[in-house]
Amino acid sequence: MLIEAAKLAPRYNPQLAAVHERELKRGDCNQATLEVARKLVAYLMAVDKSGKPFEVRAVAVKKTGGGGRSELPGEEGKSEAGGRTRNQRPKPRRQVARGEQRCV
Repeated sequence: MLIEAAKLAPRYNPQLAAVHERELKRGDCNQATLEVARKLVAYLMAVDKSGKPFEVRAVAVKKTGGGGRSELPGEEGKSEAGGRTRNQRPKPRRQVARGEQRCV
């Protein structure tokens, strides 16, 4: 069940999406999912230890070519869920060619 949650979590949490992308660049989509699962366990342990509800922290992201200014995710009408506005549907997945590995 944790692995299934780790497959979906990067769509809804920008920090987990960053972990997933970093591991995908290393080349193994299964390892990327496991790293997200480990991060989820760390979140669960922190919530259990502190007794406080989980909150997604806003992380400053540098703009490219913006003169060093930073922008928080979710600005300019975008939500934190993959950069979509509330009423937009997610893009459909592309078809995977035979023999090609798909990483979700």
